[in-house]
Amino acid sequence: MLWLMIYADTFSHYGFSGVSSSQNEAEAGSFELDVKDPKVEAYVMAKFSEFLTKYSPQFIIKNFRSVLSKGASSATGALGHGAVATYPDRPFLKWRFNYSKDNKASGWRENQKTYLEGCEKLHNVFQRFATTAGISVHPVAFIEIKDKIRQILSKEADKKGRIEAWKELIISGALFRPSEDEALDYKAQEWEQQGSHFEDLEKSSEMINLDVYRFHQAAAYHRNYTLKQMLPKYQMLVL
Repeated sequence: MLWLMIYADTFSHYGFSGVSSSQNEAEAGSFELDVKDPKVEAYVMAKFSEFLTKYSPQFIIKNFRSVLSKGASSATGALGHGAVATYPDRPFLKWRFNYSKDNKASGWRENQKTYLEGCEKLHNVFQRFATTAGISVHPVAFIEIKDKIRQILSKEADKKGRIEAWKELIISGALFRPSEDEALDYKAQEWEQQGSHFEDLEKSSEMINLDVYRFHQAAAYHRNYTLKQMLPKYQMLVL
């Protein structure tokens, strides 16, 4: 499932490369947000600041005003979408900015439309997989739920509010017919703590059956494939 996560990011993070590049840099004073709810707008901007605090070097954190004047890209090394922080990750957000290089305008980025396209593509992938694997049960065509997805993507709320909206829609049966044991609550701590039980296993081979081991194994495989095979194929070298 790791590649699906990466595939989804290609829709939300378009316009930025996954490496440190001057073409990822953005002009700090050029950001413009289109958010109807002032409280949600304040929330989004606060998350932008938290992003800088989390990923910036300590000396930049101490000189936050300088960072704002010189641009977030100087704090993040122009890596990926770091210069625009979490703006691409808000499904409801409509925003724009100017790239530092040639002061090129990004144009209005309507995350909702891009996310909707991503949802449709992911739906197609899951549908094809379920059909091929013979596990398809009560399939629902995307066109039947497209308006509901569009509406929920436009919901202006924080992460908790958006999660609750998705859960309510799923429980209502409006998207698909949920099974009785449908897992709607994700507990990250329970998943991560699987690693602490490694030493309790009788055989090291038993690790292979743990989700946490399989995830990190897939991540290592994907990283190796990307750096050693895919990028070199297109004459790109990333160390």
